[in-house]
Amino acid sequence: MEKKLKNPHWKPDFGPAKFNARSGATVIGAREFLIAYNITLNTREKQYAMDIAFELREKGRSARQGEIGDIYMRGELLKYQKEHYPCGDCSFVGKTFQETVDHCQQEHQYDLTELLSMHEIDPQNPVGQSVKTPGIFKHCKAIGWFVEEYGRAQISINLTNYKITPAHLVLEKARELALKKGLIVTGSEIVGLIPFQAIYQAGKYYLEKQGRSIGVPVKDIIDIAIYSMGLNDVTPFKPEEKILGLPQIERGKLISMNTAELVHEVSRETPAPGGGSIAALAGSLGAALASMVSNLTAGKKGYEKDTKELIQLADQAQQVKDQLLKGVDEDTDAFNAYLEARRLPQNSPEEKKFREEAIQNGLKEAVMVPLNTTRLSLEALKIARRVVEIGNRNSVTDAGVGAQIAFTGVRGGIFNVLINLPQVTDQQFIKEMKDTCSKLEQEAEKILQDALKTVHAVIAKLSEK
Repeated sequence: MEKKLKNPHWKPDFGPAKFNARSGATVIGAREFLIAYNITLNTREKQYAMDIAFELREKGRSARQGEIGDIYMRGELLKYQKEHYPCGDCSFVGKTFQETVDHCQQEHQYDLTELLSMHEIDPQNPVGQSVKTPGIFKHCKAIGWFVEEYGRAQISINLTNYKITPAHLVLEKARELALKKGLIVTGSEIVGLIPFQAIYQAGKYYLEKQGRSIGVPVKDIIDIAIYSMGLNDVTPFKPEEKILGLPQIERGKLISMNTAELVHEVSRETPAPGGGSIAALAGSLGAALASMVSNLTAGKKGYEKDTKELIQLADQAQQVKDQLLKGVDEDTDAFNAYLEARRLPQNSPEEKKFREEAIQNGLKEAVMVPLNTTRLSLEALKIARRVVEIGNRNSVTDAGVGAQIAFTGVRGGIFNVLINLPQVTDQQFIKEMKDTCSKLEQEAEKILQDALKTVHAVIAKLSEK
């Protein structure tokens, strides 16, 4: 450690670069999430898997020439010689190593010295070493092996930054390379966990490849990713166990109830769930209807020019819908927090002060939650209004209902903001909330009237036929 600290590369982020033999050192590192990912082939031949792995991985492989055939590594190795420095990607041969370095940078856009370092070759002395050519994907490490348990060869991959090199793109390139060798990728497997965003983006990718809308529920997108990537090929893929950060509905939450259970729960003699939760639910239903009509229309004859926008609207509606669904429980939770504050003891001046502060904080939270419902429901209303305008004429009433019920979410949220303000003591906060609600309500009323006017016009035109 003492020797390492003399190297500028090992300079501490905090504190002096001086070794303390008595205390030692604490080293903390962080990196992007690593996805351990295997791609399975319909062969027992390990060399096929190795061949594809070397072409995929960032560090690439040794360049070869001669009779190569289906397996590249059977070719004759190219080596650097004095005054003879071949490029691994074309016929160029430099008289000096620097000439070849410059050629690789200019013609093939990679750093040859960095590539050789990945293979633990000294760029200052490459003579006698094999020529290297880079692989396709950055942040990708891969080898090939035979798995006795499956009776098949696999490409074993570590993706060290899935945001730059996602698993689904590596899989598609592997499928392409395998096909050229007469092979088929039978599926793939996640070893350990995969972040939600990684598999969510994969699902969207495959939906887009199919020309389908990405504005569908999260579960549908995850299912598409699982089927498209063949994640059940060699072992069962259980989303709830394998996906890190998978959105899930907790047991006991209002939105985990079926329709009848929720309606019955609202009808009971308890103050929550009440209007705030139902306002959030109304807004989410408005967004859902807007998404439905967008998806029904996208790609259909006569609506081709609006398909791209309709898919975007469906995707936006899904996001708004999911946020409002969370609001169904958040409103009830905020009200319950306020009730808990009211139950705090008040036997001393200190306890009374603490209780009053908790009540005021609880009231403000009970205001901010429905205000968020109002804003999100307004977004749902805007989407529904646009879908009314460009969606399928035969579904215009569905979009109209979406607009109407989204407006209920807006107004219901405002009601729940205003009902909580009289008990708030912060007068500036009260003024800001009233002004905000007034502006939001006026904007929503205008949008709703525009949407309903269009709905009635379309119905009247359809009735003439």
